[in-house]
Amino acid sequence: MTLDLETTLLVCGAIQIAVAATVIILGGSQKSYPGLLQWKLSFVLGAVALLIASGRFDGALLQVLASVLIVAATPLQVDGALRFAGVMSWQGRRGLNAVTGTVLGVLVLGRFWMPVDSGLESVIPPAALALEALLAVALLVRLPPTMSVPALQMLSGCFLVDALIHVFDAAMLIPHGYAPVPMQAGVAIANMVVLVFKAFGIVAAGTQRTEAELLMLSRDLERQASTDPLTKLRNRRSFYDLGDSSLAVAKRHDRPLTALMVDIDRFKEINDRHGHAGGDVVLVAVAEVMSRMLRNSDLIGRMGGEEFAILLVETGQRAAELTAERLRRGVMALHPMSPAFEGLTISIGLAPLAPEVTRLDELLQNADRALYRAKQEGRNRWVAVA
Repeated sequence: MTLDLETTLLVCGAIQIAVAATVIILGGSQKSYPGLLQWKLSFVLGAVALLIASGRFDGALLQVLASVLIVAATPLQVDGALRFAGVMSWQGRRGLNAVTGTVLGVLVLGRFWMPVDSGLESVIPPAALALEALLAVALLVRLPPTMSVPALQMLSGCFLVDALIHVFDAAMLIPHGYAPVPMQAGVAIANMVVLVFKAFGIVAAGTQRTEAELLMLSRDLERQASTDPLTKLRNRRSFYDLGDSSLAVAKRHDRPLTALMVDIDRFKEINDRHGHAGGDVVLVAVAEVMSRMLRNSDLIGRMGGEEFAILLVETGQRAAELTAERLRRGVMALHPMSPAFEGLTISIGLAPLAPEVTRLDELLQNADRALYRAKQEGRNRWVAVA
């Protein structure tokens, strides 16, 4: 049993219409990304071209139009993929347009000026499609890893297979200008299979992009929920969540842990002299200084107003006292940077984890009592709990 080429092209055209409709419908239910419109248009052009090429419509001009539409569909897919990835450079667009324009020009001219029996005019479309598919692969494989979702990588593979099919098609046509009908039908079916994978790839790419954006949004919301918007330190809730875990680990393994409560001295006067904007500058600067002077394993958060809390893990009282002194000196070193920092100091209360302490709020209360003593004794100092 042999394949009827006209029927095969007609069926492939119908399938491509169904694929185009599916992509349009599924694309309508997704967020609209750059490049998806080009893909939808390419599927429609390809379907029209196959229906014309099936032989149901006579006329040399229509057959030329079918070849033009087929050749024009691939650049639309390439352009759409690169727009989707957001890296369509001017050089890439110029190269793509140059190749497409040259191919279309040669295709139209060759159809009418080449000798009818030479067969060369039949070789132009598959050769052009192979060149365009290889250009697509060359552009897509250069995408940065952050831009290339797995579905776009699959599209690169589809374009490569596409190129190989068209090279095979052109090689069959070169000797005599025509190929056996079963081979032509087989090429059409192979192209259709690749097209279905391309359609799946572009829909999957949109889905993967949406999922990635939702994940980023979720992480951003989680970060906002746990971060003080002004100082970018952990907020009170986040500090307690992580602090409870740190205290539990220290109690379970009998490891040292020390809490510091830090308060900016005379902060109300700073607000009165320099306004709330000046006070905000001071809060941010103090938070940055302390963050830089602490280890990655330490925990710092803003408890509210001008008060901060710090947990020094694997740190006993003596080492914590040295850290408190470094923090105090670090804040005092801010004086020359701005008028708002003139006379800026902090007071620190220090409380190591005691055997009778079982909850984080107890440990912080001990540090807070030490902070109160530091304030009473004249500020600009650290005091350890008695």
